Amino acid sequence: MDPKKLMFNCFKRYYRKNPDIVVPNNIKQREFGFILFINDEMIRHTAFPSREELVKYLKEKVPRHAYYSTAYYVDPSAPDMASKGWLGADLVFDIDVDHIPTDCKADHDFYLCQDCGGISISGEQCSVCGSSRIKKVTWVCERCLDVAREHALRLIDILISDFGFSSNEIEIVFSGHRGYHIHVQNKDILELGQDGRREILDYVRGEGIDFRFLPGFNIPRKGSKSISASIDSRGWPGRIMRSLYNIILNLNENNFHEILSREIERDDLEYILENRSFFLEELENPDKGYVNLLKLRRKTLLALLESAVDFSKVIVDEKVTIDTKRLIRLPGSLHGKTGMAVRKILFSDLENKSPVDYAIVFAENEYFKIKAKFFPRHILDFKIEDKKGNGYIVVPKYIAIYLIGNASEIVEAIEVI
Repeated sequence: MDPKKLMFNCFKRYYRKNPDIVVPNNIKQREFGFILFINDEMIRHTAFPSREELVKYLKEKVPRHAYYSTAYYVDPSAPDMASKGWLGADLVFDIDVDHIPTDCKADHDFYLCQDCGGISISGEQCSVCGSSRIKKVTWVCERCLDVAREHALRLIDILISDFGFSSNEIEIVFSGHRGYHIHVQNKDILELGQDGRREILDYVRGEGIDFRFLPGFNIPRKGSKSISASIDSRGWPGRIMRSLYNIILNLNENNFHEILSREIERDDLEYILENRSFFLEELENPDKGYVNLLKLRRKTLLALLESAVDFSKVIVDEKVTIDTKRLIRLPGSLHGKTGMAVRKILFSDLENKSPVDYAIVFAENEYFKIKAKFFPRHILDFKIEDKKGNGYIVVPKYIAIYLIGNASEIVEAIEVI
């Protein structure tokens, strides 16, 4: 069967089975957008009066991607943005592991030459023919999803602890691919402009933290140092001290390059490791003072604190948060690059489950024999065996759809009986 036809038919069956589409609040004030399978056509400026009409549209059109606006409009179907009548927008964060450094990318991402089809690990030029016409091919493994989940948990902690939003105002959505969308629906931020949203963005990313001026810290360029922040402090000071505790707890001679995002001298590392218990005791009982911590050279202390910031900050897509007219994926729809569901989830799901547990909608016990020009060794939770014989691989249906959606140049897909 033609791979694209297979994917379209799978999507068609999904949408015709009354999928669990979660409509946004005030649906009549939202713009919807869709990318179709035919020529990847983009349809915008669409509005629906009810969930029923939206689901009917999905069944008829079978989109490859479905979106709705984070903004509210007087007339969401108006053909140009200026005529829509902007009323406000939800505050939305997009956590995409493609923007977050992870070691596992070296195992599954690569560069594909568009001239000879050669595969390289470097993005500068093809290692086979030397062409500079190469494109990056990215994949997602369980490690990727774990990292995205960690950043989503950090973000929610900041939104609740530091900004005072309630859990009822926060909606968590798995994007269907590489991360999570965190929506904040609160009347006080509805009309917030781009500058205000950027300030919130900078805060969650830990931008501009200066330990000369941050409350609880006094680390000048010259002169004596002092720290009064503790692991129980509110906001960034407490967050930094808790991360510092975990860094010192887990630091060793083999992993310090991975744990520390800043370089420290070998003798300082040895001093920290030899006196680890004293450092931890000081952090657990700050009333006794940070004697050992403050003995460290300024450069080393800052390296530890800045590494703690990196351990605490949230990496998000800036464009999504500051855009007050953004289209975002519709919960319950399918992601056209993976075939996984865009899924609204509970906080407990985020804490305890993997997207593999709730976002796979195509059968795991139906197998397809496919011929692919390239693929990674691992996709999500599945390990792909090497090609054998005639170059075919046998994979579950959900992996076959994933490979087709990610443009793996599938030559053929045959269902295994």
